[in-house]
Formats: sequence, structure tokens, C-alpha cells
Amino acid sequence: MQNPDINVLVSAFRADSEHHARCRDQLTEASAGRGRLSLSERALSSALRVLTRPRVFPPPTLCNSALAFLEAALARPRTLRPGGGRWCMFRNLAGRLGLTDAGHAALAKEDGCDWVMLDRGFSIFPGLRLRNLLDD
Repeated sequence: MQNPDINVLVSAFRADSEHHARCRDQLTEASAGRGRLSLSERALSSALRVLTRPRVFPPPTLCNSALAFLEAALARPRTLRPGGGRWCMFRNLAGRLGLTDAGHAALAKEDGCDWVMLDRGFSIFPGLRLRNLLDD
């Protein structure tokens, strides 16, 4: 099972992204049954915030367009919801490392997901299985 990072979701949507094709293909493949895709509400809401922000993308993505893309992604996979041991895991990771990305790491770790990304920032989280699309 895979859980994509915000930058993977954003790049999959934005055709002007350097990594658009790679990220789009990864999400399509994972949600088409050749793998399993799991999406966290936190990553989805953060992707929406980034896509619709004028400072990031002038002009920004229209909110309805971004929502339609994210909701289409949600139509197939299971959405991870905070609960169970995630908060405790988040608190431990964030407290030790001082990073808000610990929430994403906790979601992926608890559900046994690979964290799919375009950078190496999540390598600081012990025990998190990583897949960097730039290494494929």
C-alpha cells in the first residue's frame, strides 16, 4: 500500500509540474488495482491549500478544479482517518523530531504504507518505508 506526499498529489494535478507525468502515472497505477493507494485527509487538505495559493501558483488552481481532482482520487482508495494509535505515534515522532510532517509519517507507519514522495525529507523518520519517485 502507498500513501503519497503532498508534493506528489500537487505534481500529479499540475500539468506544468516538472514531475507531472511520473506522479500522475503513479497515482493512476496505484489506484487502478496494480497496487493499493491510501490517502490521508491531512495530505489532501494540504494539497488543496498549496494548489489554490496564488503565491505558489500564479494564477492559482481554481478550488473547484482542485477539489474535483482530489475527490476523484478519493473515489477508489480508502481514506486514512486520525484515530487509534496515530496520535500517540505522531506525538512521539513530532516531540522527538520537532516536525509537523510527523503526522504524515504516523499515518503511513500505522497502516503499513510506503510514503511516496519527490524528496528525501521524510528519511529522518525511523521505520518509515519510503519510495522516492525520482529514484524509480
